Amino acid sequence: MEKEELKVGDTVKAIFRKYGRHLIYGKVTEISTDEHALEGTWVSIKVNGGDRNDKVVNTMIWYKHSVLVPLKDVKEVLK
Repeated sequence: MEKEELKVGDTVKAIFRKYGRHLIYGKVTEISTDEHALEGTWVSIKVNGGDRNDKVVNTMIWYKHSVLVPLKDVKEVLK
């Protein structure tokens, strides 16, 4: 995925890698490059779906969490 293909407000499918590997869906709320002491491009995603058999994903959906993932872990933009 290239940064130019992604914009705030897009719904995306991504991999969240903290506490294991989790498939999530959500809306992009911010895209930042080389900010916040993090190198590279990072995408903030408001989680609203994903692997419903995954307890971590269900918890993120229930508590309306946002997560920060590297651009390389954004797999596709959903229509």
